[in-house]
Formats: sequence, C-alpha cells, structure tokens
Amino acid sequence: MATMTKPEDRLALFLQRMIKLRLAEIPRLDYDLTFSQMEMLWFIKRAPNCRVQDIADGLGITPPSVSVALRRLEEAGWLERHPDPEDGRATCSLLTEKSVEMLQRVHVAQRRGIERFLAGLSTDEKEQLVNLLEKAIASAGARKQDSGA
Repeated sequence: MATMTKPEDRLALFLQRMIKLRLAEIPRLDYDLTFSQMEMLWFIKRAPNCRVQDIADGLGITPPSVSVALRRLEEAGWLERHPDPEDGRATCSLLTEKSVEMLQRVHVAQRRGIERFLAGLSTDEKEQLVNLLEKAIASAGARKQDSGA
C-alpha cells in the first residue's frame, strides 16, 4: 500500500482518527438532544434574549426550522421564550437552569478531551496548531460565502 503524502489525504485520515478517538465527544445522548438542538442551545448561551432571526442568521438555517426547534426545546424544558420588548410580534429565547447546568457539564467533558488531545504538544505547538486551524476555517468560510453557498 502506498503511503499518503498529500496533506489533504493525511488530513482526511486524521479527521477519521479524531472521530474514532471521541476526544471531545458531547454527552448529548444522556440528554436526548440532537446535534442541531445542542448547537442552538450553545448559540442562545452566547446570545441570550436572541430572536428567531438571530439564531437563523447565526447558524445558517431557515427561520421556520429554528421556530420548530425552539418550540420543541421549550416543551422539553431546555429554554424559555418571552415577548420581545422591542417587537411584540417576536419572541426572545433564554436558557433554563436545566440547560445552563447541562451545557456546563458538556463544556467540562469537551475540555477534558481537548486537553488529552493536546497533551503531547508544547505551548508554542498548541498555539501554532490553533492558529493554522483558525486560518484554514476562515479561508474555507470566505470561499463558501464567495460561492454563494
């Protein structure tokens, strides 16, 4: 078998191995939440009292999809919605104490996994890795916007 020398091939293999290692696994199965629902809760944590449109814009999904997800999250006790003081037709979303506690546990679990992953690197190597990943993600995001995707 020929060795993979292209950076793209090595990165693909690396990402597969990362998934198998489950270093930053989200213990969401204990909470019966989908990845998308977790992503919405994280967004609301960063932007309390946000509107449906804010979430749709921030996550790149449609407002009707956000509305359905928010209704389900509210019914399950993960968030509360209240009228927007600036626009009575809109609602704002806030996390419940249940969500805040769950997100804290998830954050701690993710942090432990990431620390295990980076344990073999020096401080400078960690910085270099994160800087290069940020650059690659920013570049990919810019290309996605340019293509209209």
